[in-house]
Amino acid sequence: MSNDTQTHMAREVATDRRRRAPWWLWVLLAVAVFSLLVYVFWQYRGQRSQPEDYGMLDEALASDDPMVLGRRIYLLNCAICHQADGTGVPGLYPPLVDSEWVQGDPDRLIRITLHGLMGRLVIRGVYYNSAMTPFVRLSDRQIAAVLTFIRGNPDWKNNAPPVRPEDVAAIRAMYPGRTHAWTAAELAAVARPQSAPAGQ
Repeated sequence: MSNDTQTHMAREVATDRRRRAPWWLWVLLAVAVFSLLVYVFWQYRGQRSQPEDYGMLDEALASDDPMVLGRRIYLLNCAICHQADGTGVPGLYPPLVDSEWVQGDPDRLIRITLHGLMGRLVIRGVYYNSAMTPFVRLSDRQIAAVLTFIRGNPDWKNNAPPVRPEDVAAIRAMYPGRTHAWTAAELAAVARPQSAPAGQ
């Protein structure tokens, strides 16, 4: 084999290697596709709920207890990702158990529930990177109830005050045309100032 032929073959191999996508790009693409599938699934499920789901929801709606309604809303809409026990899925869906995000500023939770959330999060030192579908189709009462259930669930070590329907209505009115999900940076930019501890 001549030197020219060997040189030509070496150039072809080098060119072929350059054309191949790096492994991390394939991983990123797989995560993006998975997140998109989850989003589409929940958009479809929200419009195609089973009759028995509506029956259980109607029964919960008749209750004056937001914890009863909130639990039903959670099981129908949230448990598939955050799990029925609120423990989430490592790397994808953060836990709601004993969470500073859950027990912190309720306006942040309202925004996330209304419009969704995307991008990387760091919660209790663990990285999460997925997309949460928006639930703007839920009523103010339903969103208030599910957030009250999550924030005040003693089984999840949460003991935060309830969320009122009027709180949800106020946040909804602030973003009447919003169609894109929040990011952690955007939420931090609009966060409500926290009260200083007593004595400071």
